[in-house]
Amino acid sequence: MKRLLASVAAAVALAVGVPGVASAGSVWAIQPVPMPSNAAHASLAGVSCWSKAGCITVGKFCYRNHCLRTHALAEEWDGSAWSIQALRRPGATWNSSLTGISCESAWSCTAVGTVSNTPGAGYPGAATAERWNGSVWAVQRLKTPAHAAATSLSGVSCTAAAQCTAVGVWGRPGVSRPLAERWNGHAWVIQPTPHPAGASLSELNAVSCATATSCLAVGTIPAASSSLGTPLAESWDGSAWTLQSIPGPPGSTGTLMTGLSCASPASCIATGYYFTGPVTFHALAEYWNGSAWTIQSTPASPATENSQLNAVSCVSATSCTAVGIYSRGVPAEVTGLGALAEYWNGSVWRQVQTTHPSGHNLLYGVSCLFPRSCTAVGAIRQSGIDAGEKTTPLAEQE
Repeated sequence: MKRLLASVAAAVALAVGVPGVASAGSVWAIQPVPMPSNAAHASLAGVSCWSKAGCITVGKFCYRNHCLRTHALAEEWDGSAWSIQALRRPGATWNSSLTGISCESAWSCTAVGTVSNTPGAGYPGAATAERWNGSVWAVQRLKTPAHAAATSLSGVSCTAAAQCTAVGVWGRPGVSRPLAERWNGHAWVIQPTPHPAGASLSELNAVSCATATSCLAVGTIPAASSSLGTPLAESWDGSAWTLQSIPGPPGSTGTLMTGLSCASPASCIATGYYFTGPVTFHALAEYWNGSAWTIQSTPASPATENSQLNAVSCVSATSCTAVGIYSRGVPAEVTGLGALAEYWNGSVWRQVQTTHPSGHNLLYGVSCLFPRSCTAVGAIRQSGIDAGEKTTPLAEQE
């Protein structure tokens, strides 16, 4: 159910930054991330940090010769190294993956994703949530909307141990609707979410709660023939979700919103990308000021024809870091990638230099504690997107 992020391409050499990057003072450093034993591929999708010496990242992996079956992955940063955590398998599932995580402290994290009982990438799945108490992970029971054939959760935001909101999508053949669930410390409860009038499909991909009674969520109203469509935004005021008006970029042929972070109820940034041609796509950032969404200008260097911003983390209205991918004018589905990072100082977005391991690099998640003090995660593809090429987890710290 959840739309996969499109991949983009450009081979990059070790420790080569994005061309045309503005100097920014701080440096991104690669952190070694262990692969599960006997794993053929592994990637990280989300990360949440509660201190410089405390982060958890989540994703998925598969074993050699068994990559039709995926397994959820979680790793913890203790200030000096990443280590793999033991996850509880949610029943007799075939596939499992975690895509979003939110930690309020070292003793309280919630991760969400999807599980399935059938092999293959196109399976109908069921949403899953797991809770970390500082010692072990425990699978939580989720509610399923009436008439849903499949569900998926892609993002979660917690303001306290007993206050979490997760978003995603539920659907059946030819129909999809936004899904929001709220954790009250004892159980997950489905929250009614409005569906755009006249649309057969809609989904929420990311959520951010500035307070217990103020959350925003963004997603996409997909076109019938594509995962890309027009932007979708909804707000929670403590009692109900409401549709918001959010503009699409002029000249766009399709838009996907994937990231969101709110520094306050009146200061949020959403990120993603939009197409202006079959293989031409651009990073997208939009700002919420408490009353309206506006499109922000994001930089593009001469050597970077394509870019996307997959995730964003804001520590204040004047300090946000977004991460993603850039390429040089080739289709997302064909070749490799370069890691992209951009910084918002309250006035403008500027590209900042990341460090590139040998291979094609993707950044999917980011968590910042202070201005220019962030951890980003993703994956390294050794070459292209050939299923036979090894993919390893990537983590960088600023």
